[in-house]
Amino acid sequence: MFQKIKSTAKYILNLYGIEIYNTNYRTIPLGCDWRYDISYYSHQDKIKVVFDVGANIGQTVNQIIPIFPTSKIYCFEPIPSTFKVLCDNTKNLSNVKCFEIGLGDISGEFLITSEPLSGQNTFLLDSKTSEYVTSVKVISLDEFCESENITSISVLKIDTEGFECKVLSGACNMLSSKQIDFILTEVDFGKRPDNDPHGNFFEIFDYLKTFGYDVVAFYPDGLDKHGWRWGNVLFKSNHVLPRKNLIRRHNLKEIINLHSTYLNSK
Repeated sequence: MFQKIKSTAKYILNLYGIEIYNTNYRTIPLGCDWRYDISYYSHQDKIKVVFDVGANIGQTVNQIIPIFPTSKIYCFEPIPSTFKVLCDNTKNLSNVKCFEIGLGDISGEFLITSEPLSGQNTFLLDSKTSEYVTSVKVISLDEFCESENITSISVLKIDTEGFECKVLSGACNMLSSKQIDFILTEVDFGKRPDNDPHGNFFEIFDYLKTFGYDVVAFYPDGLDKHGWRWGNVLFKSNHVLPRKNLIRRHNLKEIINLHSTYLNSK
């Protein structure tokens, strides 16, 4: 009886484009949730160090802790007003450290748009106009790791509105020594009419390929009437292998349903 009710409920939800999965890395299809995709390769306890580059007010921290509760999280947010909120939001989390700096390919002082609490502030000042501009400190990831005696990073998350390639360029030593297991970065797949920048996927793919990184999954945040323009991509170092000999497949049904719903609403 219970199984019949369960099947009926799933069928009805599917009619409305809703898929339900057990919160288990074995059952959730690739591309649905980057945290479970990482869990397919690494046990929770092995995700020891996470870099949240472009932490904003701590949204990603709130995603990480439930799945990887023992990890130590380093948050980087260069905008003073946003950094203050980030610190307030994470002050009771003993495993989170916040740094009021940006990461890039070289160290120095750089101008950045600084709209309060915005998730779209960028070092690419030519890409948009803003009345809010400030100078912030930037260092390379390699330099930061050396100064903090960090020898390995489990997950490097980057959301820096077009500065993603610079962040990765500044991690050359860590990448070449395979000391970064996973990289989650926001990317563009083509030029966007609104000119809001993200890192170019093809440039990032080619760069990481030279260090032995492969694509694990795509997370399509930017579906619109022009197609798939931007989203997040998870890469892994080729020394990272699945925890068990399991077959998991990408499930594009969610992507197709989401895109169709958007087009039908136009």
